[in-house]
Amino acid sequence: MKSTTVLEKTIATLEKELKTLKELKTATPKEPTQKDTLRGIWKDLDITDEEIEEAKKELNF
Repeated sequence: MKSTTVLEKTIATLEKELKTLKELKTATPKEPTQKDTLRGIWKDLDITDEEIEEAKKELNF
């Protein structure tokens, strides 16, 4: 069994984030800030604001 590295976990987390951002981009938010933050989705997420903003730019969000 292959052990998962920190980088692999980070990549998997970011891929999950991007998928969720794409879904939120087309969905009607329940709250006005729902589309603007990932903090409300994964409260224990270890991701910087810069990484979130970069993901949003990549998605033209």
